[in-house]
Amino acid sequence: MRVYFDHLRFALFERSALRVRGALCACSALCVHLWAFLVSGVLFLPGVLFAAEIVAESGLEHYSQREWSNAAGNTMDGASGNALFKASDTATGRFTDRADSLVKLNSVMDLFVQRANESTIEPDSAVIAQRVLYLKFLKQKAEADSLRSAMQTSLAEKRYDDFKKTVADAEIFEKENPPHQVIWESQKIWIKYFIKDFDFLSDVDSVSFYKHYASRYGYYAEMLRSQMDSGSFEETLKEVENESDRVFIRLLLMKMTERQDNISELILKYKSKLTKKKQLDYLVENYWDVTGIDKRIYGGISIGVPYSLYLGDISKRMESGFGTKHGLNGVIDISFVYNDFLHEFIIDWNYGDYNNVDSLDFYDSNVDYNLGYTFLNAEYLRLYSFISLGYGKNMLLCKSHEDDDCLDKVVRDYFSFGAGGMADVLFTKRRPFQLGIRLRTGIKNVWADNLVNASGYRWYGSVELLFLYYKKGKLEFDY
Repeated sequence: MRVYFDHLRFALFERSALRVRGALCACSALCVHLWAFLVSGVLFLPGVLFAAEIVAESGLEHYSQREWSNAAGNTMDGASGNALFKASDTATGRFTDRADSLVKLNSVMDLFVQRANESTIEPDSAVIAQRVLYLKFLKQKAEADSLRSAMQTSLAEKRYDDFKKTVADAEIFEKENPPHQVIWESQKIWIKYFIKDFDFLSDVDSVSFYKHYASRYGYYAEMLRSQMDSGSFEETLKEVENESDRVFIRLLLMKMTERQDNISELILKYKSKLTKKKQLDYLVENYWDVTGIDKRIYGGISIGVPYSLYLGDISKRMESGFGTKHGLNGVIDISFVYNDFLHEFIIDWNYGDYNNVDSLDFYDSNVDYNLGYTFLNAEYLRLYSFISLGYGKNMLLCKSHEDDDCLDKVVRDYFSFGAGGMADVLFTKRRPFQLGIRLRTGIKNVWADNLVNASGYRWYGSVELLFLYYKKGKLEFDY
């Protein structure tokens, strides 16, 4: 029984000890929180009171915009703190040194507030200067708008003298006030027409500068279109004395307003009246745009059979004709014409009976380059002349290959030259492909001294089937 009570007493004592230990821990935590609250109050309460004092007593409701600007702008001498207090007390009529009365040197807030010397706040001269410049800008802009409106009004009412005077005033205004523009670059050419500045419009250097700026839209462009429709445009141009200037101005303005789609046809029509080459060149370079088949640039191919007539000493050795049983004479060429100059590569071969030996035939061939010129370039007829330079070769051939005693002999290569002419007779109109015949005639040298002990010349005439090809593209202007 005694042992039982000993155990019971020990258990009760242990429970009491645990309760006391828990109570001590709770008290310790409470003390720590109270200490932290007191410390934070000491640190931050003066700051709260300091802010409340400034809001309550500084008279912020009396602050004007100018005083705020002066107080905020006074930072050049480092007096940003006291300057703010000083400006506030000046507005309410009560100037006191709030920094000294509210903040003690030994307080915590002394760590965050810096004392500075008192200074006088000056007005911000840069802001005033900017406002003056802005007011001047608005005044000049209003004057530019007024001049622009006066120009349009006088033109609409057909008061051309007043319009011209207003334009002169606008140009003077633009020179004196460079930032402002009364006459836009896109309107310059139209306005020059309405003030009848024909010297400017007929000068290529002047109009070329504004060519890329001119707009076919807008008030002045529409006024010009209305004059074109009414016929007064032509009446105005009659005042231009020089015919070339008159035609140039007419075509220039008609194209720039896009009232004339066939400007290329008009340039071609009036090219004889555009006696000033610089004006014609300007119109062609900027507005000539015609696509089609260029009759001065084309290519062709032909094939035919020539008749060969030998002349000179060689004629005593050879028979003339269209060929022998070895084959017919032949010619094939590829030609190209550019700006009326003919360039042709031609291959021809010719056969003739060798009179001295019945078992042999004479063979002569040439590969030549022909350089020529087109004298007539009509729809159905072309006429050319040319000179030839190239390479020639001749040989004797056995008439019968069964004759073992007869051997083909290749003897001579030589330099060939000659001249001739051609006529193309065409059956169809000028299209991408054109069909016709080519009549060719000419004369070439034949050198065969080492072969037949004779040389001379060969006159030839051929009829060839001709195919021509034209490329479609922008046509060049024919001055």
